[in-house]
Amino acid sequence: MKILVADDNEDARVLLKELLQTYGNNVELAEDGEQALALARQSPPDLIISDALMPNLDGFAFCRAVKSDDTLRHIPFIFYSSTYTGENDLELGQALGASRYLVKPMGPQQLIETINDVYERARRGLENVPDSALADELSLNHMHKEVLAEKLQKKIGELQAERDALYGSEEKYRRLVETIQGEYFFYSHGADGVFTYLSPSIEAITGYTEEEFLTHYSEYLTDNAVNLEVERHTQNSIRGIEQPAYELELHRRDGSVCRLEVKETPVYDARGMVVAVEGIAHDVTERVRNAERLEAALVQTIQTVAMTVEKRDPYTADHQRRVAELAVAIATKLGCDRDRIHGIRMGAQIHDIGNSYVPAEILSRPGPLTGPEFEIVKHHSEVGNEIIRGVDFQWPVAEMILQHHERLDGSGYPAGLCGDEIILEARILAVADTVEAMTSHRPYRPAFDIQAALEEIKTHRGQRYDEQVVDACVVLFEQDGYRLPD
Repeated sequence: MKILVADDNEDARVLLKELLQTYGNNVELAEDGEQALALARQSPPDLIISDALMPNLDGFAFCRAVKSDDTLRHIPFIFYSSTYTGENDLELGQALGASRYLVKPMGPQQLIETINDVYERARRGLENVPDSALADELSLNHMHKEVLAEKLQKKIGELQAERDALYGSEEKYRRLVETIQGEYFFYSHGADGVFTYLSPSIEAITGYTEEEFLTHYSEYLTDNAVNLEVERHTQNSIRGIEQPAYELELHRRDGSVCRLEVKETPVYDARGMVVAVEGIAHDVTERVRNAERLEAALVQTIQTVAMTVEKRDPYTADHQRRVAELAVAIATKLGCDRDRIHGIRMGAQIHDIGNSYVPAEILSRPGPLTGPEFEIVKHHSEVGNEIIRGVDFQWPVAEMILQHHERLDGSGYPAGLCGDEIILEARILAVADTVEAMTSHRPYRPAFDIQAALEEIKTHRGQRYDEQVVDACVVLFEQDGYRLPD
């Protein structure tokens, strides 16, 4: 017999392996439930023995996963643990589908006999037949019919009371969700993802009746990118994966758009299988609109500040805008998420805001700068950081401005940071800033062509500039046909 043993105690694992092998069994060991589950899926055993409390994935979660897997659910599962708090552990183990819950230590002969009995019962399809101890307990030779009948009647009464209490709770819950009004509605759907219930408040929020929404829900979704994640969230809930609230967007009956924030909770049966998902949806349309209005005002403010800086230096007009466009393209190529890309755009649009500190005659000087003049120019990143750091951005804009002239090898300024001391946003900005600056005309030199700029970042790839950022930038120009904006 091939037996898989899961126990976080090394001594216990080894001792059990030696005992089982003595009786001719093939034994495989795992340090926790996560490792054991992977081994079972790779090569299913004939029987599983597991400790209850283990790191990463405890025995109960391991048992639930095994019994939820169509390939593994037939394998008999035995808990063998020194941690035993009483009937609760036993009942939980049985509810999850375990064949036995054995308490350490157990005599070797008794343990082997129990293991063999469990395996033989499973092999013969008799796993659910009471074992000898339970049969003895229930035997009429040990209990009079009257006593047994009394116990059965008591148990039936308890179950009926539980049922009545449950029905009462369900009725109260149903009355609650059906009277909820305003910004919320409740719903549930089965493990197949099909809606089974909607509270009446759905009509007040969307304009659709319960029947219309149940039937045509997918048709009401907008083409907003936020809806691309809806199916993934639904499948996660069906799999029993707890997850944070997410948003979806749909068309109301009147043609307007409605944004909903959704929180879901899986519902399990006694075997630990997800049988339904319950959720609550909150209408956050106004909140989203207000956030979008604030975002638009912020963007306009950023653009105004950028224009103010560039008016002082006609030779760098549109420099920040062009750098921002290239930085966004690089970040997109790198697979950054939308929020991070938005922050990169914000920071890049004002990365030279500190130039407001530099005298205009230095900014427009047609010849090379003197040493002291260059030191003044170098301070623009620190000045920009001081101007912006008091603004409560949700992105590291101040750090981007401060670090956009830092280089991986420590040769940059103002702090001589190295490697990962420089945030990714600043590493992206450094490459975009270099390429745009080299391809633009300056009073002290003509513009270089794009190949010269790309050769510059290639030459210093992995030294001054981040390797992945350089590669993404080169691919944009040489393979994707990207061109700097006019």
